[in-house]
Amino acid sequence: MSKKITNKMMEMLQINQAYQSIAPHNQSYIYGLWKALEHKDIGTQGHMFRVAYYAKRLAALWGLDQETQDCIVLAGLLHDIGKYWVTTQVLLKPASLTQEEFSMVQQHPTIGKVILATLDFPENIITAVEYHHKRFDLQGYPYKAEIDELPLEAAIIGISDAFDAMTTSRPYRKPLPLEEAKQEIEKNIGTQFHPELAEAFITLLSHKR
Repeated sequence: MSKKITNKMMEMLQINQAYQSIAPHNQSYIYGLWKALEHKDIGTQGHMFRVAYYAKRLAALWGLDQETQDCIVLAGLLHDIGKYWVTTQVLLKPASLTQEEFSMVQQHPTIGKVILATLDFPENIITAVEYHHKRFDLQGYPYKAEIDELPLEAAIIGISDAFDAMTTSRPYRKPLPLEEAKQEIEKNIGTQFHPELAEAFITLLSHKR
């Protein structure tokens, strides 16, 4: 894991009031779990930090208050925390996953929800982590989760997560160029992505990242 990413993560946590509000022993546990996952999932090192960065910019552009922005940033930093319980063989597999392997990966939002709920995290952080793979049209996973609409925090994490996944290397594919990633977002407006949020995110991409 890059020392630069670790330092940036610590800087982000030190000014994040949502993180500072939880018990010190829970802070230590969560930070340790984040570091362990970064070491384990070397194929996506820095991913959670980048998702938090994109989510912070989008939340600010959307005009959300600072408390909500802090919760969204923390959700971004922790959205994949449940992947710690997915095997390394699956996480780093340099080919398409089998249905059984994909089912394992699909459990990570629910595992993340359970971890954060146990540690008494704010509800909007928990729901953002739980539903960040739910789509605007309420398809996606976890499949059994029945909700009437996608929480805004989850929608922000979801589009930030999708963009970073598209534009960074993975063990099984090369990254998409920026323009192709923007086209993918535009193509999925109103289905995968919240329409207004997607338009705002594309606006962000027109500025320096």
